[in-house]
Amino acid sequence: MTVFVSHAAEDQEIVNHVVDLLQLGMGIQHDEIFCSSIRGMGTPNGEVFVKNILEKFNDSHLILAVLSPVYFRSLFCVGEVGAGQLRCQVQKTAAFYSLLVPPANYDNHLKGTLYGVQSGKITDTSALDELRDQIIAKAGRGPSTAIWNKKRDEFLAKVGPLIRKREADNLLARLIVQEAYFSLSQDEKIVYKLKLFIVIRNRTGQAIVVEKPEWNPGTHGAQIQVPHAISKLQLCADRKWDDGALRISVPAGDMFRLWVGLDLSWLTRDPPKALRVMRNGSRLGVLSLQVTILDNQCVWKKQI
Repeated sequence: MTVFVSHAAEDQEIVNHVVDLLQLGMGIQHDEIFCSSIRGMGTPNGEVFVKNILEKFNDSHLILAVLSPVYFRSLFCVGEVGAGQLRCQVQKTAAFYSLLVPPANYDNHLKGTLYGVQSGKITDTSALDELRDQIIAKAGRGPSTAIWNKKRDEFLAKVGPLIRKREADNLLARLIVQEAYFSLSQDEKIVYKLKLFIVIRNRTGQAIVVEKPEWNPGTHGAQIQVPHAISKLQLCADRKWDDGALRISVPAGDMFRLWVGLDLSWLTRDPPKALRVMRNGSRLGVLSLQVTILDNQCVWKKQI
């Protein structure tokens, strides 16, 4: 029995674990698997890449598609999944099985040639068990159930954190800078004369906790004013900014704000350049926030 692993190159870290599971948990031999991103399982040196892939695709008994958001952005991958449906549904010459890699989901990604096709999440034990049953039925052999259970659980322990990181990255991308503006004061009583205010909206669809803001100006960025030039976080409520705190809970859809006190020497050292940067929105530095996504229960760092 031969298995063709259809996947996006960017998903190699996850696919490596899938291939290990095929070998160690399901008993598929090394030379029975084609996986283009793994040395020794892909196109040999000197052969034409596309020609070799088409030959291996047509000779395979099972097409296993690892469906991630990146997969659906690849024309090559979309072509493979369409051809896989042709071989499975029309020609009846191969089986087709797919595993969804979150944040890919049923509603947004199983469309086109995959419309109505059953799939399972790569972190779902029942989906993995079903894949194992299909392979053993076709191959007529395989490791014992005890070995399978052990290898499957090891697989989930390795892949789970990778999936949670992807889901978190997908959510953190929805922390949107709503507004950024400068405030310059000549008041002698004000310590931080030049402030950069940053307003961020929580569009993750979930409540989050934000804390520990940090500023890194980089090599040519705007230096922070010492001794303490990052304000406490401020939560927006009824269009007013509540008193700041070192740690705040931000409901879904709400905004929060902080300010960074910039060293005036950055502005006065080369005023024309500084003003151009301020007007053109060039990067002054990197703001880092520690964010806890409550449904994920993991702490991630968001950089802006």
